[in-house]
Amino acid sequence: MNKEIGIFLLLALSSCSGSQPTSARVPSAATSTKNRPPVIESLETSPKFVSFSGEATTRAIASDPDFDRLDFLWEITGGKILEGKNTPFVKWKADEGSEKINIKVTVKDSDGYKEENLELKLTKKNLFLEEKKPEKEKHGEEYKIFLKTINIDSFSMSNIQINYPSEKIKLKNIVFNGLEKKDHEDWYSIIDASKIGKIKITLLPKGEKEKKGGKIATVNFILRDDSYPLINDFSFKQTGKEIGFWNKVKEIIPVALSNPK
Repeated sequence: MNKEIGIFLLLALSSCSGSQPTSARVPSAATSTKNRPPVIESLETSPKFVSFSGEATTRAIASDPDFDRLDFLWEITGGKILEGKNTPFVKWKADEGSEKINIKVTVKDSDGYKEENLELKLTKKNLFLEEKKPEKEKHGEEYKIFLKTINIDSFSMSNIQINYPSEKIKLKNIVFNGLEKKDHEDWYSIIDASKIGKIKITLLPKGEKEKKGGKIATVNFILRDDSYPLINDFSFKQTGKEIGFWNKVKEIIPVALSNPK
C-alpha cells in the first residue's frame, strides 16, 4: 500500500512540473520601453560671420532615438526672427547696435525636450570689391578691381584669392598701399588651375609696410577683346581658414580678423 501511494505521488509531481509556464511567457519590466529625449548635434549658422545689423540663418541638426516627430522653438536675443520660428531653420536679423547674438533652440518630442544655446559675436570689419569698367570696351583698355576695407586698420590676412577669366583679361600689375608689384614672385602668385580659362591670383602681403594700413588694393587688368568680364568671386583666408567670401549677390562681406597686425 505504501509502495502504491509513493508511485502515485511521483507521477503527480512529474505531471505538474511539465505544465509550468516558461520564463519567456512571463511579462518582464525589462521589456518595457521608455521614451528618450531628442539629441541636438550642433547649431550651424550661415554666413559664418555676421556684421552689425546683418542677417543670417541658423540650423539645428537634431534627431530622436525613438524616431518621434520633433518640434522646434527658437529664441533670439539681440536680434529678431524673420522666418521659421517653429522649424529646424530660423532666419534672423541683428538689432542695430547689437554686438552679439544669443540663440536658444528647444527641440521637443512627444514626451521630452532638449535645449541648446549659441552666442555669436558680430563684426564691424568688412571688405568689398569694386569694379571700374574701362572707358571703352576695346582690346587693350584697362580694367580695374579695387579691394576696399572698412574698419580694418591693417591688412593681416594671409591671402586674398581672386578668380578671373583669363580668356577675357590679362593681369597688368597690382598696387597695394601705393606699392606697385609687377613680379608675381615678390607679392602674389598666379595659378592656372582651371580648365575653363579662369586663373586664381593669391595676394600675399609680406612686409610690415605692405600689411599696415591696407585700405585699398588695386588689381589692374588689360582687356583681351572688345568686351569686359565680371570677376566671379574672391575669398579671404587666414592660415588656411576661410574668413570671408564674396560673390555677385553680396557686395560687402563681414570679415573676422582674430589678431590683426
